[in-house]
Amino acid sequence: MKIPLKYNFGSLWVRRIGTLMTALGIGLTVSVFVIMMALVNGLDSTFVDTGHENHLVVIRDGSLNEVNSYFNRDLFQTIRLLPGISVGDNNEPLCSGETVVIINHPRVTGESSNVIVRGTSEIGLKLRPEVRIVQGRWFRKGLREIVLSELLSKRFRNMRLGDTLHMSRSDWKVVGLFNAGGTAYDSEIWADYEEIAQDWDRPIYSCILLQANDAGAASAIKQRIADDRRIHLQAIPSALKPWEDLSL
Repeated sequence: MKIPLKYNFGSLWVRRIGTLMTALGIGLTVSVFVIMMALVNGLDSTFVDTGHENHLVVIRDGSLNEVNSYFNRDLFQTIRLLPGISVGDNNEPLCSGETVVIINHPRVTGESSNVIVRGTSEIGLKLRPEVRIVQGRWFRKGLREIVLSELLSKRFRNMRLGDTLHMSRSDWKVVGLFNAGGTAYDSEIWADYEEIAQDWDRPIYSCILLQANDAGAASAIKQRIADDRRIHLQAIPSALKPWEDLSL
């Protein structure tokens, strides 16, 4: 004999507190799962396409990223002359020594937030073809000029094309806006390395970006740097996700 539906509904009403708690528990579990998946997908879209398989980022041994890495500039010559590094049209190794600093700057909404400032070079620009100027032009040396992403220009004060932004001890003119295709560079300000190093009193490198001849050469360069205990550096693929193990 079939049980009438009114008995089922009646049972739910009698046990309404337990039923409600069960429904809330299931809903909370599903909500947490959806939020975590959205977070992972967002991070993946931001970072996974930042680099190339034959590009390596050299940082201080033991550092987790460029921000907390620093080493003597003399080591740049040791790295750039390693076999397997590609050379450009002028027969110079495709290798760029860079520094990374963080500033705190107000958003257009009023609250302040940290922004990464990268001191790079002409070679550094060539090694990042995914980053393209959409307004203005690239910075020029010796003029305290900066370029930054379109996203930063919309979200922070004094970051529109033609604006003057005060950083460290100088005023810097925004001469270009770039689009980095949704990579991590879309949250950065770029300027000439020598000017950043001078204004922040940081005559060091945070990282070295280099291009190997191919994936095999990149693996060999990575191992060679790891085996040389005199320099205390490590090389990681530039496309590595930040949550992945650096020892891979």
